[in-house]
Amino acid sequence: MIAAGASFEGKRVVVYARVSTTRQQKNDISLPDQIATADRWIEENGATRVRVFSEAGSAITDERRAFREMIAMVDSEGRPADIVLVHSLSRGFRNATDFMLYRERLKRRGVRILSIAQNFGDDPASDMAIAMMAIFDEYQSAENPK
Repeated sequence: MIAAGASFEGKRVVVYARVSTTRQQKNDISLPDQIATADRWIEENGATRVRVFSEAGSAITDERRAFREMIAMVDSEGRPADIVLVHSLSRGFRNATDFMLYRERLKRRGVRILSIAQNFGDDPASDMAIAMMAIFDEYQSAENPK
């Protein structure tokens, strides 16, 4: 959800990192790796990191302590952040409906959800691709335990 050529100079960024399995915690998508990747993105784009929220657990629901704290912070008066940065959409959301609702809620506040791994623009075609990605992430989550 990062538009090519978009400027993020001076933007305030909240990082959300999540792992759901021990394998992820130990391998390439570990919390430290997600945070380090986010910090590189922030530095390369001239943005400022405001805070990091991280946790282990499933993203099938929004019943996650760090996630709820992050939403409360960025949705508060005074808008302390411009961007919620995730490694990929699936790190924040495994429920397409939740993703779309939170995306709209934060958008009304002037806060964007950006994915480092998925580069989307701000146009109707990108909106459709983002919705399809959210649906795919939900499907993949449902298939994982099988």
